[in-house]
Amino acid sequence: MGKKIGLMALLVLGLAALPVFADGITFTVNGTYDLGTPTTAFSAPGDTFTLTFTEPSLTVSANGTSVPVTFTLDSATIPVPSGFQVSETFSEKGQGGLFDVQLINASKTGFTWMLSGDALGTLSGSNFNLNPPPGTFTIDPTQSEFDQFVDAETVATSSFTGTVTTSAAGTAVPEPPAAALLLGGLLGLAALGFRKRAGRASAA
Repeated sequence: MGKKIGLMALLVLGLAALPVFADGITFTVNGTYDLGTPTTAFSAPGDTFTLTFTEPSLTVSANGTSVPVTFTLDSATIPVPSGFQVSETFSEKGQGGLFDVQLINASKTGFTWMLSGDALGTLSGSNFNLNPPPGTFTIDPTQSEFDQFVDAETVATSSFTGTVTTSAAGTAVPEPPAAALLLGGLLGLAALGFRKRAGRASAA
């Protein structure tokens, strides 16, 4: 019985500690435009911005994916205009790392956020396999050829600084208090079963 209780305890603690991306990954970009940034619907000199999107699969197309993106400028949510398509393309370290987010319409005008830094996965043929640990990555402003905000309408470019945070999407990972409650319940059930067996043994 003691061995069974120990195994159950290890199982519960192991499940609670798994920082996995079982059902995809949510990416959150927090950045600040430099003072030379053009004023557009999605930018202004010195303003802060946030980009959030979720990749539902850990394997994405190397040519880019199209998923909904939430964008805020100085905490105000900016809706994506009708007729525009949003796509994300991930890169290996030698190509800049992190990813690009592109907002473009049928006439190929729009906006692009090019983020450089650590690679969040590896390229495999026509697919990009995402495997970053949960956490925060710094956007690398030293790679100016990658780290840019591009306004395709005026062909204006500017840089920004910030971070990318990754977190599990669609999977509720037990918090420590919840894991402790679950473990306590399992131990209680095990103790109850032990008492019943002990009672049967003494009655016999």
